[in-house]
Amino acid sequence: MDFAVDTDETHKIIESVETWRDVTEAENTNLRNRGIGAGRGALAIKVLRALNS
Repeated sequence: MDFAVDTDETHKIIESVETWRDVTEAENTNLRNRGIGAGRGALAIKVLRALNS
């Protein structure tokens, strides 16, 4: 997700949402790319899975 959210000083109250778009299609989620290895999306998914386990 690509987003921009404005909050109050305590970051507890959302004042406005400027951007909210699904950018899944634009991310490279392939684990094996010729010459570069794992794509950024694949690395992000790996990190999220490690954090949530």
